[in-house]
Amino acid sequence: MAVVGLTKTEQGGIETWPVSVNDLKKQLRILTDEENDVLTGYLLGAIEVAEDMRGSTIIDTTYLLELSAFPAYYCQHREPIELPRPVFKEIVDVTYLDLDLVRQTLDESVYCVIKDYRTYLGLANNKTWPSGATGVEITYKTYCPVVSERVKLGIKMIASTFWRYRETLTEQQLSELPGFMNIRSMLSKGKEWTW
Repeated sequence: MAVVGLTKTEQGGIETWPVSVNDLKKQLRILTDEENDVLTGYLLGAIEVAEDMRGSTIIDTTYLLELSAFPAYYCQHREPIELPRPVFKEIVDVTYLDLDLVRQTLDESVYCVIKDYRTYLGLANNKTWPSGATGVEITYKTYCPVVSERVKLGIKMIASTFWRYRETLTEQQLSELPGFMNIRSMLSKGKEWTW
């Protein structure tokens, strides 16, 4: 089983973001609405950077996890599949290509969700993954139950950095900016999600 990709297929709208454009404008002391579109882009970019740093969702999101196949035949067919980006909300569907390369939907009775610090998709008791299945696609939803003020401040700081350094920044240049390690530290400590 190899992970082929993880893609956001749907994301909560701007009204669900933990920091608004107006919040960012106050931070930057911008009084007009002329730059709202640019600031919206910077804010979304800052949220994505914060999600990457934290390894968790900040905006309600639907993900598509693509795998080359189901887990191999060992560990009594029970190797679970990790679902990245907590906090898990629900499975939308699990599909795969059968031996005739026809897309099938896996019956919900075959799998179960295993929640620990991380979330996994595992087999239900006395069930096995479909034989020879390839092109596995797992669609699931995540949410963020609470966004702390510290995380909101970190998002505003990242978006402010994007504003101040409007030229194209590489990830390397971004990580070398003064204070950026403090932002990374701020976002990585004390993850607020609960099960």
